[in-house]
Amino acid sequence: MAVAATLCVNPGGSKGCFATIGSAVAAASPKDTINVAAGTYKEDVIVGKSLSLIGANQNNTIIDATGLSNGVYIDGLDNPGLSSVVVTGFTVKNANFERILVTNASFVTVWGDIVTNNGVNLEPSFPACPGIPDFETGEDFDCGEGVHLIGVDHSTVANNTVANNAGGILSDDTGQTHETW
Repeated sequence: MAVAATLCVNPGGSKGCFATIGSAVAAASPKDTINVAAGTYKEDVIVGKSLSLIGANQNNTIIDATGLSNGVYIDGLDNPGLSSVVVTGFTVKNANFERILVTNASFVTVWGDIVTNNGVNLEPSFPACPGIPDFETGEDFDCGEGVHLIGVDHSTVANNTVANNAGGILSDDTGQTHETW
């Protein structure tokens, strides 16, 4: 039986660490922990396996998704059975659509994050999302949330600061979400 590993990320990719969160996620095995050092990471992090993504400090460990769809996407839609994902200790900002998007996953924990300034691609004259992802089933008005849960169960979203987004925390009706706190 393999032992879970701890990977590291820092802005320079020095001392054996990855330079991007996405590259660490790609290299990780299920149940690994990824410790992310303080800094700004310009990326849309997609998680498709069980792991813990731990930022050094929510005030200075920043995922800046300027020009990108989401800050963090926990993708159980393309990874059936996805469970046991933790995201904590980050500021995620400037995503075009969602700060943290979780689809079809179980036992997800989103804890102690700052979620701010998302939905920047909404059109002010009509609340629509140009380039909305296919799985949103034509719900053009349904983007810009700080945290968006679709088909999520047995999960916790708590102790987060959610401000200055097009919306706050949404549990969507396109997939059953239940037993989530």
